[in-house]
Amino acid sequence: MIERYDRQLAYLFVETAAYLPLTLSAPEISKLGLTFFDNASEVFPLICPDHFSLLKIRLESSELSWDIFHFDKSTNTVVFKNMATLALFSERIYGSYEEELGAALVNTLDLQFPKLENTIIAHMPVSVDVLQNLARSTRKSIVFSGPLASMVAMLDRPIRGLEYIELRWDSKFYLYEADNFVRLSNEALGRTAGIEWVNFTLRCKVPEFALTGINWTHVTVLSLEIPLSFSTLLPAVLAMPNLVKLTIDVEDCEEEELITAVEYLFNIREYFAEPSTTKITNLRIFCLDGPAYLRLEEQIPLKAAFEMLTWLIPGAAIEFS
Repeated sequence: MIERYDRQLAYLFVETAAYLPLTLSAPEISKLGLTFFDNASEVFPLICPDHFSLLKIRLESSELSWDIFHFDKSTNTVVFKNMATLALFSERIYGSYEEELGAALVNTLDLQFPKLENTIIAHMPVSVDVLQNLARSTRKSIVFSGPLASMVAMLDRPIRGLEYIELRWDSKFYLYEADNFVRLSNEALGRTAGIEWVNFTLRCKVPEFALTGINWTHVTVLSLEIPLSFSTLLPAVLAMPNLVKLTIDVEDCEEEELITAVEYLFNIREYFAEPSTTKITNLRIFCLDGPAYLRLEEQIPLKAAFEMLTWLIPGAAIEFS
């Protein structure tokens, strides 16, 4: 069926190769979505990489193979001539940190992305050479969720002309990267100089997690879901010279954390002699629906406490959700 209409299709999203022809050139397909299971390179047809502007791959196997796009066997080069957006996702549970990093993956093809504008990679193990190639080829935006070590590898050299980068790290990697978190995050984010918007999202509920020693000079947008250690959090973020938007999610905080936070914020002038000179203009707090907050709503004026930050961050509009 697909073979009959492949020159009329504009969008094609498939989860199985069973109904695909042996080769797929389909010049009218502008958006292509594929789900990779084990042995994808054996069961998928050869797909011509010339035409589609969007490629979305969801990985359900141990690794991503680019061999299905090796349409022209006379050359080792695969050129995605018109691809503007690449999205790589994986929800697979990997057996080790090394597997998640894609440490053992080797790409033998010369992949080229001459028109790539947007790249999204979410928990997808990709070989280091492909990561670096994608970072250098992308013109507008990169969104990457994964280990800090992969971020460092991806940003092995300055990226010129990129408008936006978003890096996301969560407690999934805490056991492997906690001891080197400050060094790795400083190294990765230190390589984002020259990018207009640098967004870093940090999700880690480990109680002893702290931001002491960070040097995130280029970060413009910071989103935090971490324990409320304001004595280390506020000095750290206020020292970030280019930060303009800060989001703090306290919905899942424990009661003791909320009580400590309120006490600290109501006494904020004891810890800071004068208002900060931070560039933060938007401060968003997710707090009003958290279970601990709802249990203590009548006892803990959390919203009023956060409003004390208007003295410390005078230029910021505070939004509660």
